[in-house]
Amino acid sequence: TGPGGQGKTRLARGLAAQLEATGKWATAMIQEGAQLPAGIRRPLLAVVDYAEARPEQTGQLILSALSGPGQTPVRLLLIARSAGDWWKRLRTSTAELEMALADAIVEELAALDDTPAGRTQAFTEAAQDYRDALQAMGWPCAAPGSIAAPDLAQGQFGSALRLQMTALATLL
Repeated sequence: TGPGGQGKTRLARGLAAQLEATGKWATAMIQEGAQLPAGIRRPLLAVVDYAEARPEQTGQLILSALSGPGQTPVRLLLIARSAGDWWKRLRTSTAELEMALADAIVEELAALDDTPAGRTQAFTEAAQDYRDALQAMGWPCAAPGSIAAPDLAQGQFGSALRLQMTALATLL
């Protein structure tokens, strides 16, 4: 869990890519209304983004994973902005879900680069990386040393996405 723009989805996609690269895991980003893939032959990591917006589907996916045939493991990674009321209701909606989710781990991602110095370093690194990528595509842009960073102590820059998009916009 974590506020919007903290990188939850990006982190999950990175994990999925790493697992897929091993050749030992299959992964799936579960879209709204979708079910778990059929015929799973390798362990599966199924990622449910915005799980708080679709608790009924999430509960069905969990029950489906529990009742699946065979010995192929299925792991669900639920991404949400918080583990609030929706999570409490889901965990207690049925006895089966209550037992299945009793040991579920909820990890909250803290604000990234939460100090002005850390944010400045992240801004500088993002600007450099964006500059390199833009120049490789033939786009003109300012050199990172020649741009003025905004006041990164403002609370809005605790979001990694906001910080990175500001670096990109400043370069352009």
